[in-house]
Amino acid sequence: MLRAKRSFFVQATIVGALLTVGAIAVAVYHFTSGSVFGYGLNDQTPSNVLLVWLIIDLVVLIGVAIAGIVIAIRHLLQLGTAGDQMLVLMPTGFVKRQGTADNQTTAVEYQQVAAMRTSIERGGVYLLIQPRGSAKVAKVELDSRFGKPKAIAQHITGTWAQVAAQARGSRITTPFRPNQPHQRHQRHAQFMEEAHHHV
Repeated sequence: MLRAKRSFFVQATIVGALLTVGAIAVAVYHFTSGSVFGYGLNDQTPSNVLLVWLIIDLVVLIGVAIAGIVIAIRHLLQLGTAGDQMLVLMPTGFVKRQGTADNQTTAVEYQQVAAMRTSIERGGVYLLIQPRGSAKVAKVELDSRFGKPKAIAQHITGTWAQVAAQARGSRITTPFRPNQPHQRHQRHAQFMEEAHHHV
C-alpha cells in the first residue's frame, strides 16, 4: 500500500502561489513602466496596436493568476485528506483512493480487464483500461503523490499482463461460462474486501 505524500500537495500549493504572485508582479510592472509585450512592436508602432497587445498581455496574466489560485486552493484542500489517500497494489488488481467521496475511489480487478497500457500525455502518466465486454476505454491518472508514476504504471501493467496470460491458459482447458450479474457483484465485493485487508 502506498500512502499519499504530503510534500506533493505542499509543493503544488507553492507552485500555484508562485504563479499567481508572478503574474501579479508582471501586471504591476506593465502599469508602472508602460511597457507592452508583443510580436513586432517598436517605437513606431501605432497606439491602437499597442492597446490591443496590452489587453492581450493582461488577459494572459489574469488567466495565469487564476490558474495559480485554482492550483493552490485545490491542493491545499486535498492536503487535509492526504492521510485518507492511498494506492493499494494487489496481485489481483489495484484500488486508488484520492479522497473520502465514493467518486474519488477507483477499483480495477485485473480479471475484468481486456486491455491495458500506459499513455504519456502532456507530461502526465495515464493508464488506459478497457473492461471486458466493453468498447469504452477508461483513463486513470497516476501522479507523483504515491511515488514515481511511470514505475507504478509499469508495475500495474506488468502484473495485469501476468494475470491475463494465466487467464488465457486456463480458458484453453476450461469451457467458457458467461459471468452472471450476481457473480460479478460477489467477485467485486470479495476484491474490495481483499483491498481492505491490505490497508
